[in-house]
Amino acid sequence: STPLIIAWVSPTDGQVSFTWLLLPAQWDPAKEYPLYVDLHGYWDVPESRLSYLNYPFQNQQNSFAFEDGYNITPWGRGNLWYRGISETDIHECIGTIKSLVHIDESRQYLFGHSMGGFGAWHIALGSPDTWAALGIYAGALAYDNNSELNATAAKTLRNLPTCFVVGTADDLYGANKTAYQLLVDANNAHLSFVSFSGGHDFRQEDVEKMYLWMKEFDRD
Repeated sequence: STPLIIAWVSPTDGQVSFTWLLLPAQWDPAKEYPLYVDLHGYWDVPESRLSYLNYPFQNQQNSFAFEDGYNITPWGRGNLWYRGISETDIHECIGTIKSLVHIDESRQYLFGHSMGGFGAWHIALGSPDTWAALGIYAGALAYDNNSELNATAAKTLRNLPTCFVVGTADDLYGANKTAYQLLVDANNAHLSFVSFSGGHDFRQEDVEKMYLWMKEFDRD
């Protein structure tokens, strides 16, 4: 389906921000649907509002992933590692979406690639009871000298089903394996660790597999 752009004025700093939104298949606005929050990685496109606004219209992909819910990909104010105003942007985005459509609160999913994988881990640490499942695709989890890659973080996330996907030749493989092992040690009962032969690649087939794994869980 064609992405919509949803924009709002931030109550925090008065800036206009926005997200891409894909509607569910056979959308019925009266119904509740799951919410999929997709955090982008660090790359040149989000550096400019215009390039990020334009990107999905230039690069449309057909995929069954997330078609049972609302799929949002917030701008996050660019490449700010989902800290500070960038993290605020994600929460404001979700609030804006919830003011427009009906979300199944028990089926909210948070995931991202690279910097977005770190962002998903970081934001989940502050809101672990919000999410039905977490997806870390080649997460840049060693950011800030592994400051959030520890047993305390894993204990916070021990009840949150978490799926990791990472290439065996990716420089971030070790950090993702460490995060997975920390969750194992914290007795997280619902974990998946999938590796593939490759580097820091973004593959749609991996996104689809992650989606199929995550959607089996809900907060209830």
